[in-house]
Amino acid sequence: MMLISKPKGFALLEALLAIGLMIIFLGGLGSLFLINLRGTSHSSQFSQSDLLVSADLAALRTIDFDDLSLTNSGHLGFSNPVWTVASGSEAGEVFTKTVRVLEVQRDGLCNIVATGGTVDPDSKFIESEVVWTDLFGREHQSIARSLATRWDNPQGSCFAPTAAASLIFHIETTLWYGGKQLRELYLENGGSIPFTISAMTFTWNNGAKIQQIFMDNSKIWSSSGPGTPTGLQSSGTRLDTVDSTLGPGDIFDMDKTQFSSAMAGTTLTLTIEFTDGSVFVSDPFVPL
Repeated sequence: MMLISKPKGFALLEALLAIGLMIIFLGGLGSLFLINLRGTSHSSQFSQSDLLVSADLAALRTIDFDDLSLTNSGHLGFSNPVWTVASGSEAGEVFTKTVRVLEVQRDGLCNIVATGGTVDPDSKFIESEVVWTDLFGREHQSIARSLATRWDNPQGSCFAPTAAASLIFHIETTLWYGGKQLRELYLENGGSIPFTISAMTFTWNNGAKIQQIFMDNSKIWSSSGPGTPTGLQSSGTRLDTVDSTLGPGDIFDMDKTQFSSAMAGTTLTLTIEFTDGSVFVSDPFVPL
């Protein structure tokens, strides 16, 4: 049997090719490893940024509304036992954190609008942002926003309780004076903003007519004016009265509501309309 020997140069070429293929293969593995490493780092940074954004927004929510000062940007500080907002961003090794307190604008219907509305004194946007640069030199951002509202003591009208909800209706001492005049019926504003009464409707269970209504010694409706309709009116007629405004804590005495005939033992109800569109309806009551 005859053996065929390869030239020495050909064997050397095979060896070089094998080494080259091995280098390419190992290089490919290294690239895959690096890409995987960078991908893992990228995913981890997104997860960390989301956690940081959520944590800072949660801290912002703990700050009392009146302590949230409007500012372009800032960072959180902790002064035991409360969080505060200080000026300037907070830069770390990887992430830069910023919190913001921004104004809220609302339209005439109290809907939030981007522009063209009125600044709401009872609402503020609170915002948390984290930015960082990844291993490829690309900048990323995570951001979250929430709405802070002063529900407990509103200064504007959008979150104020309605006039009807603020009215305290006092009938404890109501009585008939001279048989025809309802007296000592008191209306109190138990809310934090003024409200205005614009109309009233009395109902009662006999054939008498209503003649006039006084509020704190001022005539707000009468069969001969002011107010409408004119003339003696039957039970259940809506009376457009002179507007009467009660400030917070004010108590008005409906010191004389006059009827055309004796009313002893009569059951009454009173419906009051306010300029904010709300309506109060009393429970039936029987004056002494």
